Amino acid sequence: MNIESRIKTVRGSLSQKDFADKIGVHITTVQGYEAGNLPKGDILKRIHDIFNVSIDWLLTGEGGPYINNKSMKEEGILQLSELAVEYPKGTSKTPGKQIKISDSLAMAARVLESDTPYSTALYQNIQYFNRATHSETRISKLENECEALKNRIDSLEKKLKLNEG
Repeated sequence: MNIESRIKTVRGSLSQKDFADKIGVHITTVQGYEAGNLPKGDILKRIHDIFNVSIDWLLTGEGGPYINNKSMKEEGILQLSELAVEYPKGTSKTPGKQIKISDSLAMAARVLESDTPYSTALYQNIQYFNRATHSETRISKLENECEALKNRIDSLEKKLKLNEG
């Protein structure tokens, strides 16, 4: 995968204009990157900071695109090889079968590092699922806040009726 492809992979489903706005350059600059022009150091740093991708990977394609947090691993905070989640009921022929997160991440990394259309598709799917998860969390929080407000309104209406009666 060349730098043009890696920039496009990072951009994902963002338009060139949106990507340019995010990293603080003009759209023609992004078009230049996607035509093979090398971003300057400060732009690489911005891409790294905003999209959490490795500068080494952006420049050379070596290693994974995402940042490893070695200090957290060393401190034992991230023990991905020990983490596993169960398939939700009804989604697997084998109830209770576990998904080993480290295996899933390793498989995803192989696909993301491949020079195939699958790498872009998986990256975009991950972005979409991340946004969907964030949206669901936000919706759930808003629903809880609405319920609390309804309860508060009910309480105030009861107090108002008691004061009127």
